[in-house]
Amino acid sequence: MENKVLLGGTSSFLPVSWSVESMNPQSANVLQVGDEVGRYRVEAFVAEGGMGQVFRAWDTRLERRVALKIIRAEHASERDALNRFQREAQILAKLDHPGICHVYDWLDHQGTLVMAMEWVEGTSLNTLLDQGAMSTPQAIQLLKEVATALAAAHARGVVHRDLKPSNIRITKEGAAKIL
Repeated sequence: MENKVLLGGTSSFLPVSWSVESMNPQSANVLQVGDEVGRYRVEAFVAEGGMGQVFRAWDTRLERRVALKIIRAEHASERDALNRFQREAQILAKLDHPGICHVYDWLDHQGTLVMAMEWVEGTSLNTLLDQGAMSTPQAIQLLKEVATALAAAHARGVVHRDLKPSNIRITKEGAAKIL
């Protein structure tokens, strides 16, 4: 089985007219609070990583919170980065596991590629660890949940290349979810 790569986190939601060649890096922009991105209304900037930025948004059609992930403007002209971002969306969209963040949509917003993903309420494992030691039973339970989610991804040929505490959310219910 050929390994695929999950970089983060349906059928194909790629815009019919979209391709890496059609991207205009000069038009790629940062989202702002209040922007309408398709059916999503941007509510807040959440985080920034090496390749992308994440925003909290409201799905006006289904009336639910979502996370919008975009590729950072300085990477918008890099063909490899755009291809990885597209591949990430396609691969995540094919995974269906309660311990893995779901992808809902993929769109081009004024030259900026946007991935709409499940909004996971809770805190990052990183933040939880910064608050001090957790109980042994809690640590074992979280490790089991992360291992189970990773095993499900691996069974589909997907390897998470950036697994770290900040990419694992602990939900309000105490469950681990890989982003």
